[in-house]
Amino acid sequence: MTRFLARINKIKWFSKCGNAANDYVVISSIFDVYDNHNAKMLITWEPEICALENEAKEIITDEKIDYIFDTVSNTIQNALWNGYCNFIERRRLENETGLEREILACVKRDISWAAIELQIGQRGFFNDLLGIYEQGRWPCSYEGIYSNGKFVVM
Repeated sequence: MTRFLARINKIKWFSKCGNAANDYVVISSIFDVYDNHNAKMLITWEPEICALENEAKEIITDEKIDYIFDTVSNTIQNALWNGYCNFIERRRLENETGLEREILACVKRDISWAAIELQIGQRGFFNDLLGIYEQGRWPCSYEGIYSNGKFVVM
């Protein structure tokens, strides 16, 4: 877990959000993400979460899952918030506020599940997301059926 925490401490949260990218569908509006892509995100993320949670409960228990979520949240909270605020200012999205708590909770969830994947010896969907976060982006949805499509990012 120590190496994982060191790894996520290097992430420049939201630093590339809004920049063009060939590998992804790029969205530049937070409101667009929630209005037009949230349902697609749930369709993709939910089965991945459920399957991983069921497997992890058998291998590492609920208590260890809770510990990982708490540890990840506490580790990235300040840097995540600062990165988010810088992103809002840089992209001039001050009028698109009100969803900060939900967005940061989603990021913490994704990163926590990535840690759990590694804890139980697999690299799956959430480590794919981790790679996108490490690029300074926010993976917020998916176009197509995972893994035959493209991530939607800011």
